[in-house]
Amino acid sequence: MLGVCFIIIAIGFFTTDAQYPVVADPDVVVFCGGVTCSFYFKRAATKAMQGTIGSGGTGASILAGSLGCQKIPHAIGAGACAAAIVVYGVRAAYSINKAANRNGCFVVRVNLLLAPTALAVGAVTFDDVPASNKHCKA
Repeated sequence: MLGVCFIIIAIGFFTTDAQYPVVADPDVVVFCGGVTCSFYFKRAATKAMQGTIGSGGTGASILAGSLGCQKIPHAIGAGACAAAIVVYGVRAAYSINKAANRNGCFVVRVNLLLAPTALAVGAVTFDDVPASNKHCKA
């Protein structure tokens, strides 16, 4: 007689970070590799942030960045982004403007090993990519 054994493994990731209403087409595309996650703001979201910051004033860039960071669907990433915006708001504004001016995407990169520590601000970099980047969506 042949015995059959089934092993079922269920792996679940539960979070309380969900924000409602859940959006079917979020403004941020997430790509994680190794210890770093990159959060690509779609082109429309990047343009909207550029409109908020205008020509790049520091107070406006902090506000636009903080509002943008809330769209990051990762609690640690969003928190580290908001902290970095306070210190590096001008850098973020520069990347937002550069991305929007070339119809690309604003990117927030977060080192998830450093982000939960006192080094959170140093765990975040701001960047921009062209529309041809595979993670930069309309």
